[in-house]
Amino acid sequence: MNDDDAIGERDAEGHLPGAGARRTLVIACGALAREIVALRSGPLAHLDVTCLPASLHNRPGRIPAAMRRKIAQNRAAYDEILCLYGDCGTGGELDRVLAEEGVARIPGAHCYEFFAGATDFAALMED
Repeated sequence: MNDDDAIGERDAEGHLPGAGARRTLVIACGALAREIVALRSGPLAHLDVTCLPASLHNRPGRIPAAMRRKIAQNRAAYDEILCLYGDCGTGGELDRVLAEEGVARIPGAHCYEFFAGATDFAALMED
């Protein structure tokens, strides 16, 4: 087996060969990129972060396929991939893709809910 064949294989604990600590990738909404980058200098410094374009919010039907592509592009390099995205108008399709891919998503209907918090966001939507 050459080195290319070993990519993607994992040990009994699910770690990539030769990897020390678990490698985790967060795929986030580009609308949250600035805030996520700020967090990476502190409590989330151990995570790798990549973002989908913020412009996808203008075409939410494209979010699930873009997420699936980003997961596929990065699957072999990480022990775990997480999704920092709301449903953002995908009508549950994003959750279906994530379930098929085995990727967890933070709860929430919209990425912007993370800025305000669930209670304040609900009040803003009600207004």
